[in-house]
Order: sequence, then structure tokens, then C-alpha cells
Amino acid sequence: MSHFYKVTGYAAGAAIVVIAVVILAQIVLRMFDINFAGGVEIATYAMIVATFVALPYTLMTGGHIRVMVGIESLPRPAQRLAQVACYLVALAFVAIFFYYFLEMTRDSFARGARSQGLLAAPIWVPQSIVTAGILLFGVALVHGLIGILRGRPIVPETSVENL
Repeated sequence: MSHFYKVTGYAAGAAIVVIAVVILAQIVLRMFDINFAGGVEIATYAMIVATFVALPYTLMTGGHIRVMVGIESLPRPAQRLAQVACYLVALAFVAIFFYYFLEMTRDSFARGARSQGLLAAPIWVPQSIVTAGILLFGVALVHGLIGILRGRPIVPETSVENL
């Protein structure tokens, strides 16, 4: 697996660690009647990072849910054609999502929109993370599509038991 995908996986894992640390800090501080202002927002933003930055890694390790029942019943050449069609449809959806998230992020930046929480963070920051995650997922889809067109296995060799 490419170094690029491992980095996205580690970044998503680091975001999960941040969530755990923030929640643990909130619990400990609450025992001393100390309020951790903005902890919920920080955990929410970390969850956004974990979700969207993990998309490329998950795709390349075969972690996304794949319904292969219909495709596996097809002859081998038709399986590849069906996979190419699926990747092209996925790329079309990702391109649409990327365009609209990019527009939304630009708009939030231009208006100076802020979150309604205690941190009042610029809303374009988490939106840009989502936009970048969608773009990275698109790159992974293109990479996967090229692999299928070059004859690589349709589903990565790793299985759930090996992860």
C-alpha cells in the first residue's frame, strides 16, 4: 500500500486519539468541577477529520462495504466492466460533493462565518477538512480505477481478519 494511504490512516487514527483525550479530560475535569469549554467542538472537529481523512485509506484496504453478490455472478470480463462503472459513478458523486463543499467553504470564508459554540471557530476550517477529505477520496478512486484498468485485483487482498 502506498505511503499516501498510510498517512491518511494514521491521521484519522490520531484524530480518534484526540477525541479520546478530550473526552477523558472532560471526565477528569468534571470531577473537580472544572468546565472544559469547547471540548465538544474539539471532539466534533476531530471526528470530522477522522471520518473524511480516513476515506482513502479505507478504500484501499477494502474497508468500505462492498456488495459483490451481483458482480461476482458475472463473467470475469464483465466483473471488471461493472467495477469500472462503479468507480466512474463514485467519481461523479465525489466530484459533485467536492464542488459543492468547495463552494460552501469559500462562502463561509468570505462571510467570516463562525461556529455557534463556545470556541466560535471559523466554520471554514472544518469545512476545508471535509473538502480536502473528499478530494483525497477522489484521488484514491482514480488510483483504484487505474489499478482495475491495469488488471489489479478488484478487491484488495487484505481482509477484515487481517486488519
